Amino acid sequence: MNTYRIIFLQLVMLLMSNLGFTQIDSLIFINGDAMVGEIKSMDRGIAIVETNYSENDFQVEWEYVKEIYTESKFLITLSNGVKHYGKLSTSEELQIQIHTKENKIIPCTIEDIVFLSPIKDRFIDRLSASIDIGVDMTKSNNLRSLTSRSFIGYKANKWTTDLSLNYLHSKQDETEDIIRTESALNYRYILPRRLYVIATISTLSNTEQKLDLRMNAQLGLGQFLVRTIRSYWGVKLCFNKNIE
Repeated sequence: MNTYRIIFLQLVMLLMSNLGFTQIDSLIFINGDAMVGEIKSMDRGIAIVETNYSENDFQVEWEYVKEIYTESKFLITLSNGVKHYGKLSTSEELQIQIHTKENKIIPCTIEDIVFLSPIKDRFIDRLSASIDIGVDMTKSNNLRSLTSRSFIGYKANKWTTDLSLNYLHSKQDETEDIIRTESALNYRYILPRRLYVIATISTLSNTEQKLDLRMNAQLGLGQFLVRTIRSYWGVKLCFNKNIE
């Protein structure tokens, strides 16, 4: 694949990025302080919150949260392994409530919630993408190099998938050009009882290593044995096929 086709593909991936708007979520802490913004995620006891009054996202320790109110919808994983999809609120008795898409209210505690990941309604809002392109030039040996890294992902209620593509083209005097292309396609499907299916296909070509193509494919099944806001323990069994 030539340089221009690689860059064109990565620009297409960038144009498919998330175009959604920020929704309002609120956290109230045990000391009475409040924070308003958009909860980007919560994992391993740390919530990432984006606000309009700071360029950097805030990292919030989940154990200090007393109340939560969200307009965003989340994939919510509880410590018992059960997953729900919906919004969060807090009752007058300070009990956390999960409002599901089926209009059910599931009671729980802050300690029960071990993972949060936003789930949007529209297809375009569930996409995420990024691209990074760099050019290096040095006088020594007339070195010139072009690098690019790109990513696109999609998050559904019960599965996620993402594609990454990295490219390097380097030239310098008295040596052969170096061209390296890497790609990876990942897929995960969530099953009941803390189980999940994983599938991965990755490729590598590298003229410096005289490698036309290396392809690695994996298919496996994993399970979380213990999942709390502080630690995850699990097992994974995979079948692997390598072609070079």
